[in-house]
Amino acid sequence: MKNKLLTLILSITLTISLNAQKPGWAVVPPMGWNSWNSFGGNINEKLIKGIADAMVSSGMKDAGYEYVVIDDCWQLGRSVSPNNISVVTKGRDSNGKILADPVKFPNGIKYVADYVHSKGLKFGIYTAPGESTCGGYTSSKGFEELDVNTFAEWGVDFIKLDWCGCTESDTLVLHRWRTLLNKASHPIIFSANTGNLQHWLPEYGDMWRTGSDIQKLWASDPFKFKIFPGLVDIFRINLYSPVQQTVSGYNDPDMLQVGNMSDEESKTHFSMWCMFGAPLIAGNDLRSMTPAISKILTNTEAIAIDQDPTANQGTLVKEFSPGVELWAKNLYKYSEYAVILLNKGEKPAKMAFDYKDLGLKNPVFLRDV
Repeated sequence: MKNKLLTLILSITLTISLNAQKPGWAVVPPMGWNSWNSFGGNINEKLIKGIADAMVSSGMKDAGYEYVVIDDCWQLGRSVSPNNISVVTKGRDSNGKILADPVKFPNGIKYVADYVHSKGLKFGIYTAPGESTCGGYTSSKGFEELDVNTFAEWGVDFIKLDWCGCTESDTLVLHRWRTLLNKASHPIIFSANTGNLQHWLPEYGDMWRTGSDIQKLWASDPFKFKIFPGLVDIFRINLYSPVQQTVSGYNDPDMLQVGNMSDEESKTHFSMWCMFGAPLIAGNDLRSMTPAISKILTNTEAIAIDQDPTANQGTLVKEFSPGVELWAKNLYKYSEYAVILLNKGEKPAKMAFDYKDLGLKNPVFLRDV
């Protein structure tokens, strides 16, 4: 078993103050659930309703989770390779309105959104700005205004925009979407995965991906080429993201694999996302998670670190030895810090840090969250 992490918080407070926001923007990192990591395209109405039920009954709603997001493959229309432009199944009606797969969602998306809302939760959906979505389904290209209005009509509160097949300028696309969302009938969180990290992203998005799709993998082979990163890779990628995280705009290292990995890996994974102040979007099957995984996901003290109103992203303070590290971030109250002792290796390691590493002097109050 890997002994990876000890998370400490110095004199933490759970009180969070909310700052003013632009229309539709997030004042703290969004929390919720997304279908992709556990189910891919195997989604349907019954599943999403069951997830909403489980988010409430498991205590996740009480812990702060609110968005239930359907990822790709909910649409009726389908395109095929190699150019992703040959439509196999018509994906829009005679007025251009996007259609949901009637087998997967026989009562339509609005019905599912209404069900999610009836649980006191919010509802999210996936689309793309290219010729088709990453799964080859109907995208929003050329129908952006109609789709935003349709999503708003359905009660969508969160849109994930994935960049597969998009050949337009990312600034042009994001400006178009931000303008439309600012005109929507109600606030809609905007999550962008452009694959191009630039300093201007906070002008458009509420959250933006910092790397490729997360895998159910602790660490990838350093001597092999990799398209998709393991957790250890993501720690570094997110740390050195060129985009400055701000209040109402968050670096997104991707959806959580907590519950899809070992308990120890899941604990470390969740703690590091909280250290980053990242969006906490669960990706496991909430209907069947173990008590241990539920305890990790609903750890309110760890969540308070994530939701700290400063929006500070934790940093690597010191490396004791290869893979054995001290991470920290200061919190809303100037005298409070979150600290992680991280062991990325396969074997247990003893760790100790001097308060001077954080610019502190004795005495201090220490709490292991």
